[in-house]
Amino acid sequence: MRSKRGRGLIRTKALAQAAKDLSKPKKEQAKALYMINTPFEKIQGITGIPSDVLRYLIKGLDGRGEVESCWERIREECTDQVVVAAMNSMLDSAKYNVAICNAIIKYGLEDLFKKVKDKEKTLSVRDLKDLGELYANIDKITRLELGDPTEIYQMAGLSPEEARRLLEEDPFAFGIVDATSRRIED
Repeated sequence: MRSKRGRGLIRTKALAQAAKDLSKPKKEQAKALYMINTPFEKIQGITGIPSDVLRYLIKGLDGRGEVESCWERIREECTDQVVVAAMNSMLDSAKYNVAICNAIIKYGLEDLFKKVKDKEKTLSVRDLKDLGELYANIDKITRLELGDPTEIYQMAGLSPEEARRLLEEDPFAFGIVDATSRRIED
């Protein structure tokens, strides 16, 4: 009679041989399905690979997914690399978009300044309000990036001097400062 360890070793060798005997296209199809997080049963149904052999390919020799050649370990490493690559791509895209926005705003303001200076255009109150809001929004975004406050919250019993001081710290918080404890509306 064989020991438990002996039976396990024979079974492991049999699984390794069965995995080795699988056709390369079938193994690649199963691996591709596993890498895109397809459920185990679905992979088994599509490829026809026996569950114990598929489990061996996914979890590896140790059955815990810690062997370098097992698919679970490869997927974890790939996932980390994909996340890092995606974050870098998003960062690059954000930098590119910010640069384009800055160029558009700069060009627009320079063009507007030139037209006003050459008396080709006069600004209406609405135009001035829109420019002020644009500048306020850009300032808020910049303050947010720097970790500075973007809004002022007033405290009950605020004196006029304190209100002026708070408004000087954040001149783009539009609204009226009064003695109630409410947010100043933009």
